[in-house]
Amino acid sequence: MSGHCRAFAEGSQGRIPTPKTPAARKPLFFASVIVRDQRGRIAVVRRPSEGLWAGLHESPTIERDDRHATTTEIRRGLRLPPGRGTLARVASFEVQTSHRNCAFEVFRGACPPEPPASWRFLHPSRIAGLGLSTPQRRILLELARTEP
Repeated sequence: MSGHCRAFAEGSQGRIPTPKTPAARKPLFFASVIVRDQRGRIAVVRRPSEGLWAGLHESPTIERDDRHATTTEIRRGLRLPPGRGTLARVASFEVQTSHRNCAFEVFRGACPPEPPASWRFLHPSRIAGLGLSTPQRRILLELARTEP
């Protein structure tokens, strides 16, 4: 190997800095909810214009950096109706990005009587044409299709 090393040939290998240790990936927790209206359309929202997956679309989601959201926090944060049977967990999975370990919990949720103005309800066939992150593609195009 040393026969192919330029630094060895020049005697400069001691001046080359060692590679930096990669930064540890920080955890990020997502609670994404598949919400359908009475016409069977699925709710989507647009992510903020900065940060992870900026400007892409997603299902209504609560994002935390310290732990998974509780079902009470999800209902309140997304203005979902209270009570039993209004929020059911359907899947969980993890995704790694260059700087984050993203843990997703996916729920099926009841549509609120007055959904937030930021929600758009789209037929599933129209969602495929939106900009979606890989995890949201799985949620909105695969898991939502298996809905009862």
